[in-house]
Amino acid sequence: MLKVENISKIYKDTNPETLNNINITFPNKGLVYVTGDSQSGKTTLLNILGSIITPTSGKIYLDNKELGIELSFDEYRRNIVDVLYKDNNLLDDLNVFDNISLNIIENKIEKTKEVLNIVGLDGYENKKINSLTILEKQKVAIARFLASNKKILLLDEPTENLDSKSIKKIDSLLSEISKDKLVIIFTYDDNIASYSNSIIKLDKGIIIKDSLSIDDGNIYTITKRKISFSSMFKYSLTILFSNKIRTIISIIISSLTMALTAFAVISSTYDCNEALAKTIYDDNIYLENA
Repeated sequence: MLKVENISKIYKDTNPETLNNINITFPNKGLVYVTGDSQSGKTTLLNILGSIITPTSGKIYLDNKELGIELSFDEYRRNIVDVLYKDNNLLDDLNVFDNISLNIIENKIEKTKEVLNIVGLDGYENKKINSLTILEKQKVAIARFLASNKKILLLDEPTENLDSKSIKKIDSLLSEISKDKLVIIFTYDDNIASYSNSIIKLDKGIIIKDSLSIDDGNIYTITKRKISFSSMFKYSLTILFSNKIRTIISIIISSLTMALTAFAVISSTYDCNEALAKTIYDDNIYLENA
């Protein structure tokens, strides 16, 4: 299970602490809401749980292994936790299939179709991200999480820009996923959080409500994932060719930069006095020979 112990976070420009001695033990699976106003510290807690930032003091444990000591932050980010921010973290230059399959080691086509079916986006493999609605982008991001086989999903205001009908669809989807995963939603909307019995409410960096029920089993198994070089090369080429004008401009600018750098180096090593002296010397020799 995921546990934070005596977590505090102090930024140089804030006083008092953004988070003050926070202690939370999360269940292994289920849907948890973290609520609070804009200055409550919930975004800071999101970033700490996602290993985006580190706390000023305190410890984080996963199945009794301390992060940064017994389990590296890189391994935790790569294999255990996924953070879904408001902008979905999708690669606009790639299509839906490429965005999802980036997290799949083998059986990419079958697995991508499977997770798209789960989120209700059958047949969306070749659609461009920019052509999707906000709801569809959210679903693609959730499908990418499912494809990664990670255990914990953190979401920052996942329903903020959605209408009431779309909100119900996302809530229903996340509720289904939480049967096997730990899904933690960070939101200022208490009305949405009221649908769950697992709520943590923050106010000015402290917990004022904690209604979590805990399952003590240790079920997080780490499946190591690594993106192959061939996949990265393919996606890099896709991005380059999908933005031909930008690529050409970048090449021209790079070429000009290198040319100017070379000119500056040559100019810095050119000695005018030495060149003038050599010219005068050569002229004198020519006159003497004449």
